[in-house]
Amino acid sequence: MPRLSIYLLFSLFCLLKTQPLFAQLNIDHSVNKLILPLEQPVGTHYMHFEDLNRHNHRTQPNAPRQLGVRFFYPTKLTASTQRLPLLSNQFSRSHRLIYDEDADMTYIAPLSAMTWNIAAESEIQLSHSALPLIIFSHGYYLNPELFTIMAAYIASRGYLVASINHSFGSDYYQPPNSKAITTIELPSDALGIDLPMWSADQRFVMAKNTWITTRKARCSMHSMVR
Repeated sequence: MPRLSIYLLFSLFCLLKTQPLFAQLNIDHSVNKLILPLEQPVGTHYMHFEDLNRHNHRTQPNAPRQLGVRFFYPTKLTASTQRLPLLSNQFSRSHRLIYDEDADMTYIAPLSAMTWNIAAESEIQLSHSALPLIIFSHGYYLNPELFTIMAAYIASRGYLVASINHSFGSDYYQPPNSKAITTIELPSDALGIDLPMWSADQRFVMAKNTWITTRKARCSMHSMVR
């Protein structure tokens, strides 16, 4: 039996951790869509940030800190709304980083045409002046797309979820008009180099957003110690 990709393993893990989601998962084959049982429609939007007040510790001294964030939030859906693809463009690279081998496209190809029931690049719907924030801060080799199920489930309950793509920590990050920033070797001091930078990324995201209330902010981290 072929091994599951890291993407699907994380997706299944998120389902199992958010029962009864797993039992309610449904596939609409007529439109190639994976249906998540969401409390209300959810949208997602990817934003790029540049912190001119910080220099990246893995670049030249004059290079500002760059990072990406995928937001999940309540929204409205229409028949013409664009949906989020099930697999990200960098799925194959994520698989190779984890397994050190190429993914078997025999089993992956049927999924490449599928989408989530999540609106891509849609407007955020604010029922109040701000939304409570939950931040996902990923460990090495991971990215926001690996946590889509959990993030969308939480967002459908009235939260703004910010899933950070830490440059030089996630598997892949593509800043606008720039070359890709990819993961490098793990630091020898077991996160001592990167962890302060990632914590600063979290604070920067909170400071840059007017959609949230920092009185109701929580952070969830993977592969990190705090």
